[in-house]
Amino acid sequence: MKAVALAAVLALGAGVASPVLAETPPAADQVAPAREEAALRTVIAQFQAGKPDYDQMEPRLADAVKAQPAVVTMVQGFGALEHVDYVGVVNGAQHFRVGFATAETDWFIALSPAGKIAGLVFRPAA
Repeated sequence: MKAVALAAVLALGAGVASPVLAETPPAADQVAPAREEAALRTVIAQFQAGKPDYDQMEPRLADAVKAQPAVVTMVQGFGALEHVDYVGVVNGAQHFRVGFATAETDWFIALSPAGKIAGLVFRPAA
């Protein structure tokens, strides 16, 4: 499986860069950000159902998802969702380790001020 980037890394502005840099692990008592985890679980479920909700995405991300229909098929091939674990923050994006029946993956998600998904990246777990 190769890394798949949806959108121009994270379409949030100049302060956001590649999700492979500057990871900040969560403190021992830190919990996953609820909005981002809920959005991630929702978008994964939509991909697995073959019906992404483009209205929940910022336009650049929606266009990128539409341009890469194989991404939805790839996520469907991962099998059932088994776990979503919060890892930390990477350049403003929330990093989650997501396990499926047949794949262990790292997902990075960022929400816009409007609460829509502005950035979404996933790759095989490192």
